[in-house]
Amino acid sequence: MNKKEFLQKRLNGIEYIQPERCALCKNCCICGSCSVLPMDIEPFTVENVMSEIKVGKYSVSLEVLPNGNIFSDIHVRECGSNIIDIYKPHTKCDMLKENGCSLSKESRPIMALAVVPGFPCRNMISDKEYFQMWLVQQHTMEQVVKICSEGKSPLQLMLEHFDEVAMEIYGVLLNKTIARDYSDSYMASVVSGENLYEKIIRIANSQGTTDRIIERLVDLESNVQTFLQDSNGHNLAKRMLRPYAYRMLDKHPLYASSEEKIAACLKYNKMYV
Repeated sequence: MNKKEFLQKRLNGIEYIQPERCALCKNCCICGSCSVLPMDIEPFTVENVMSEIKVGKYSVSLEVLPNGNIFSDIHVRECGSNIIDIYKPHTKCDMLKENGCSLSKESRPIMALAVVPGFPCRNMISDKEYFQMWLVQQHTMEQVVKICSEGKSPLQLMLEHFDEVAMEIYGVLLNKTIARDYSDSYMASVVSGENLYEKIIRIANSQGTTDRIIERLVDLESNVQTFLQDSNGHNLAKRMLRPYAYRMLDKHPLYASSEEKIAACLKYNKMYV
């Protein structure tokens, strides 16, 4: 079944796309780009995928599934996107122009054509269907990823991502800047068996800033005022400290002082990092 036949069957012959209405709203496109289905690239071959990527139309996404496997798919390129995006914060679709989507109706991905405008908009393709369609194309996508990354495997790229995120978080903690949402990268690291907390502490140890980093993490986790100022930082600190360093406490973290928490972190670092 090709793209046209699939849309005809799924939408029962109804064309939901409303260019004028969408051009006035733009909310979906401002918040991120459309995902792509394999049927959008016919035939779905490494060569055809690469030709779409090279002209700047699409980017590859990598993520870690709950079972630990790495999953790759394709989305329309966003502003500031790389050829390969790994848990990149969403930005405006690069195809969004003043008068709406710059792609013709025929070249728009299925995930755009299957949107029913509303408040909120609704997509006629379920997450389960989307996943299943891409799952059968993972072998092809592995080859695409290797070409885009000059020979690196999806696993290599994901491990490099965790190292880069650890360095980025270290800078945020050191400079006491507001953190972005790292929850997706953090959960992916847990599933992958990578310990972001230990990575950050190793960086701090090498820079002689361990005490400052621990104090900042404990402050983010336990200080109500800091939580109100930086909720992402609070959530990150809580996720990193409670399963690891706070195991060294002899009481529940809610009842421990900042000094006791810092001491627990130092003890954990000495024993495990």
